[in-house]
Amino acid sequence: MAGDRSRELRRLASECLTLGAADFGFGVRASLLEMAQKRIDLAELSEHDAWNEALRLRALQTAIARTFERNMNCHENYPTACSHS
Repeated sequence: MAGDRSRELRRLASECLTLGAADFGFGVRASLLEMAQKRIDLAELSEHDAWNEALRLRALQTAIARTFERNMNCHENYPTACSHS
């Protein structure tokens, strides 16, 4: 699930930040901070992708429901005229 992936990426970012607070050299700290930022960016992207997928599925469900409703109304009102459309 996207939520699990996002949570894991944020956990890894937190570990990078914790290590970055230790007394390493400037280069190591910069690398750890960069890794943390990349993991946060990936977590946000993962959440955004999941939201877009949910929105797409909801739109598809709505379209199916509207088509079904139209077909049901058509069949109830004009069973012979709509049966082949």
